[in-house]
Amino acid sequence: MVPADRLALETATMAHRLARGPAEAMAETKHALDTEMHMDLEAALRQEAAIQARLMERPDFKEGYTSFIERRPSRFDGAPE
Repeated sequence: MVPADRLALETATMAHRLARGPAEAMAETKHALDTEMHMDLEAALRQEAAIQARLMERPDFKEGYTSFIERRPSRFDGAPE
């Protein structure tokens, strides 16, 4: 929660942070949230495992991992500077 007078600033800050993130992984997460609510736990876990395995082969995973190890900000494909 934030005070009303800081809501616009905090919203813009969060939107900017999300825009700089791994777009493909966020899209997959949104899709998983939309679909997994209608699944039983085992089916949802299988879907999660498949999504994670697929995303771990993508360049943004390598960038996220490398930037973490190098202690620097991530630079994901398609993200604004």
